Amino acid sequence: MTIASRFAFAVCLIAAGSAQAERDIRVTVTGQVESNGFASGTFAGLGAGTPVVMTIDLDSTDFLDSPHLPGRTRGYRFGPTNFSLRVGNVVTTLRSNPQPAAYFVLRNDDPRVDGFFLSQGTDIDTQIPLAMTPNNFGIAFSRTFGNVPPVGPDPTLGSLRLYDAIGTWGFENISSYNFTIELNENVTPLLFAYETITIASLCGDIDVNNNGVFPEDADVIAFFDVLAGGECAGCDDIDFNNNGVYPEDLDVIDFFNVLAGGDCAN
Repeated sequence: MTIASRFAFAVCLIAAGSAQAERDIRVTVTGQVESNGFASGTFAGLGAGTPVVMTIDLDSTDFLDSPHLPGRTRGYRFGPTNFSLRVGNVVTTLRSNPQPAAYFVLRNDDPRVDGFFLSQGTDIDTQIPLAMTPNNFGIAFSRTFGNVPPVGPDPTLGSLRLYDAIGTWGFENISSYNFTIELNENVTPLLFAYETITIASLCGDIDVNNNGVFPEDADVIAFFDVLAGGECAGCDDIDFNNNGVYPEDLDVIDFFNVLAGGDCAN
């Protein structure tokens, strides 16, 4: 099959595929249990030191700007299928009936500080109910940067755009954090010791044939070979943006965006 015929067949596959909203950013927060007051229910018996991993997959184009703090906070929507909280061997997600509003919020110069928090809105951090027992408890998380100069705003985040917030932070440049399962801030039986937050693109790399040489023409050929259903031993799969939908036009667009040195964002 020639390169031209590979491309034509791939276009036909894309046309037949079903594109969905892209989850192009993953937020990962790690930590460990600091103390656990649950005597029964979902998280009972998980002792201090138990590892904690929270993941949130986001569509960077699906957000709500704060009506009260315009240009200062922006919430990126997510739901039960885009969220996971693992504490040791226990895994849960957000409550689905009724499903709460859920946002991963960026703060930029709010009023002088930058940071992240979870919320059911866009202005202040609030718990988001989990699928767990006892009922009505929720996950709360916030992390605020501490790089506030004597004059002017914190320069850590340059905007409210998710792609401008890509990075990993531990305890450097931190002023405060909160990571807990709580009930209306007054009851906090499960405290997590925060370790890191990572905001990363969900796209794959451009070394499609995994030969250690990139960028190269062979990666483009391999990408379209796999997209067209061909064999390519050792190659990555065709779900380049890792959103679970393939074949689709967004995989091709994102591949060429990243190949050209751009963002994996549509």
